[in-house]
Amino acid sequence: KTAAQLEKVEAEARNNQAMLCKATADREGDQASISAWRAKFEGAQRELEKTAAQLEKVEAEARNNQAMLCKATADREGDQASISAWRAKFEGAQRELEKTAAQLE
Repeated sequence: KTAAQLEKVEAEARNNQAMLCKATADREGDQASISAWRAKFEGAQRELEKTAAQLEKVEAEARNNQAMLCKATADREGDQASISAWRAKFEGAQRELEKTAAQLE
């Protein structure tokens, strides 16, 4: 009976040893998988940061372009007002010239 019990305990010990080896191998595999996913995540994180920096740059350029467009539009409107004022002065002077020329005839 004792030899049978010893054999049973030894078999359980071998089984436990095999399960421990498998669990250790599984854990090492899991760690390798975790490391691979971590590397992928860190790569994606770097790409995201790079893309975010590019987006910030593009947004800043867009804001600058918008400001330049607003200034150009305001300048153009100012130029149009100035042109209208000079045209009015010219037309007034032209009328005066025609009136004076008519008086001289």
